[in-house]
Amino acid sequence: MRRPAALLVALCALAAPAAAAPGGPLLLLDYSFASSAGGPVYPGSRGATLTLVFAVTGPAAGATVCVEAPEGFEVRPPCAPVPAAEPGSTVTVAFAVDVSREVEPGPYPIAVDVYSGGARAASYSLVVEVSEYPDPGLRVVDAWFAGA
Repeated sequence: MRRPAALLVALCALAAPAAAAPGGPLLLLDYSFASSAGGPVYPGSRGATLTLVFAVTGPAAGATVCVEAPEGFEVRPPCAPVPAAEPGSTVTVAFAVDVSREVEPGPYPIAVDVYSGGARAASYSLVVEVSEYPDPGLRVVDAWFAGA
């Protein structure tokens, strides 16, 4: 699968999120992308979790967070309501992500939009990493032939 180089901004999910549209009731503080086992995400991973942590900066009642991922990624659900919280607190919104076997290892862009009052209140651009499969580390220690 070919990825446009202009969209590849950083190498991993440790990159600071960049707000494309500041303001709104939620400020993205942190995010993570991990497999269902809590480790790296590989091509063919099912049930990986994209976790977004927001600071509540204003009235967030009825706010919704939507995630858009590139081809080869299925985000479930694509949009999720924000849990009730008071300004000054933090909220966590999580999404399940399936990664196609055809996705090549590397960084991928993820778009996050916050909607409040029926309008887009903030946008964030993230980068998540799909890792290469690890070397299984198998080696032949000894071999022999038992003839008949």
